[in-house]
Amino acid sequence: AGVSNRYVYIRYCYNLGTVTGSQIVGESTGSGTKKNVVTTGSAYGTNKDLPKSVSWFTNSSNWNSSYPWDFTTTWTISQEKNSGYPVLVDLPGDVPITYWNEFGNYSIDWFTNPGTNDGSSASNPYIIDSAADLAGLSWLVYTGDSRAPKETAYVFDDNYNSFFYNKHFKLASDINLAAHMWQPIGIMNDSANNCFGGIFDGNGHTIKGVFTLEENGSMQSVFGTTYSPDESYPSSIQNLMVTNSVIKGTSCVGGILGYAFFNSQIINCKFSGEIYGSAGSIGGIAGEITDCLISGCVNNGTVTNAASAGSDYIPIGGIVGYANTASTGAKIEYSANYGKVIGKNTAGGIVGHNMSAEIYYCTNNGDVSSSDSSGNGSAGGIVGRIKSTAKISLSQNNGKISGYNYVGGIIGISESNIDTESNIATLEIYSCINNGAIIGTGGSIGGIAGQTCMTNLKLCINYGDVTALNNFGGIVGQLVGQGAIKYCYAEFKLTQTKEHCAGGGIVGLINHNSATGPDAFEITNCYVDVTMSLITSDEVGAILGVDYSKGTYQPVVIEKCAAFVNGENVAARLLGGARAGSKLTFNLCYGVFNGSSKIIEGENFDGNFAYIQDFHEGRPIPLGIFHILDFGTKTGIANRVNAL
Repeated sequence: AGVSNRYVYIRYCYNLGTVTGSQIVGESTGSGTKKNVVTTGSAYGTNKDLPKSVSWFTNSSNWNSSYPWDFTTTWTISQEKNSGYPVLVDLPGDVPITYWNEFGNYSIDWFTNPGTNDGSSASNPYIIDSAADLAGLSWLVYTGDSRAPKETAYVFDDNYNSFFYNKHFKLASDINLAAHMWQPIGIMNDSANNCFGGIFDGNGHTIKGVFTLEENGSMQSVFGTTYSPDESYPSSIQNLMVTNSVIKGTSCVGGILGYAFFNSQIINCKFSGEIYGSAGSIGGIAGEITDCLISGCVNNGTVTNAASAGSDYIPIGGIVGYANTASTGAKIEYSANYGKVIGKNTAGGIVGHNMSAEIYYCTNNGDVSSSDSSGNGSAGGIVGRIKSTAKISLSQNNGKISGYNYVGGIIGISESNIDTESNIATLEIYSCINNGAIIGTGGSIGGIAGQTCMTNLKLCINYGDVTALNNFGGIVGQLVGQGAIKYCYAEFKLTQTKEHCAGGGIVGLINHNSATGPDAFEITNCYVDVTMSLITSDEVGAILGVDYSKGTYQPVVIEKCAAFVNGENVAARLLGGARAGSKLTFNLCYGVFNGSSKIIEGENFDGNFAYIQDFHEGRPIPLGIFHILDFGTKTGIANRVNAL
């Protein structure tokens, strides 16, 4: 009840939704009582009950001890009924589940009697004007009805049907699907590969009340799967909003689309609600994509992975769970996530696991977490895990990123390949910013990246505080394999949670695991301003924590870098420690510690650093950081450093 002022009794009731109000939410001011009333949702306003968690709600001991309901003759709790929530014992059982694609619930009149709107062009689209109409589209594709047009192609040793290939659809009104459970448009299973191949224009309208069940398996969403046999005529879902929905499945679960299988697009779509997957490839917009474009999409929903911890690379993302490139390439652009991403394994604010997709102009504002402490988990503000080649650029994270190992503001971990002909790294991360706090209870924790391999990282900025146990850095936690860090800047607080662990203002640990390998790392033109809270400083350096590379490698080169370090237990050194045989060298680098102690390596700073009196307190900054490349005083640098 919103407001009751006399003779109202509300007892032994519960609510699973959210109540929102600006003034009075759930208040009784007159005669009557409100007793033993609980909710899993949130009530915003005055005089509100505190919400209970789902785990509390489904635990009968809580009801018996804290809320004296009658669980003998009136109520019962069973995991087989009502998803574990209390039900009345005199009910015959669960309310029967009905589906939109059951006979009598759907309509295909728009298809059998289309008039001039025969889907032949964008100006003559099939018109979807009701929930029954949309269910009719689902029924036609799901059943593979012989009347529905299709193109069939042989891909990956199997036949794939593209139903309504290059046909146009337009949503003519807002629709509500809450009356029945939803069967997605398109299905892939052992008996059929029936995909949607048309162009669906939501026309700015909203579909709400989409509900799917985990027991129905993979590819749960509004659209289950899309596919076009011709990249010139991609299947497309565009200009669509999906709200107030709860989408559950196993793998390939998404807010708009379950699985985009070759030559598909999702453009200008939004989702709000809840998404759950018990396996992998779970995303706020799409569960999994192959050679797909996602552009201008926004997720406002919570994305949760219920897979068991310790599983290998179970991906979940705020926009896409798993992104793959097979031929023409996958791309995610101009998209944003605002929802929480709760992973058991591999979690990313935009993409969980990225296999060669290009990402740019994307923003994550939601908190991202991975609870896996087995060693397989990772969490990143933009991407949780990258394998193979990829590019990430002009993207930003604002959410808190937390996990055990491999936690970073932009990426958790990269496992990029190397181009053997040119012997260069094939993964590029440039012009990215992290503003979110980075928290790792294990190792390889960084403001930009937890761990990088065969990666070139340029023009990135970290403003997020880093809290970690081991191998932590303001830019990268751990470097493995060939690569470079150039023109990067970090201004943050670093907190060490265990003694005798490696950490650095720029990089925590450089690690080679074999006696032979590619060319050297290059760390150049980087600047860090850090406040350190250390338990011990024996493996902590202003620039690099520990160089653990073997001496048979090419040397690690660090040059044209500067560090300003403040805090307790800080040791005045650029390098925390090195393995025997290390060939690491510093050139044209300096550090200032607690405003007094200085270390200067190299000469001829002029022309490589510059300063502006009112910029960073007049400190000399390596060229390429912000606008220092074109402005500032570039001479007298050594004297300027000595005067700091």
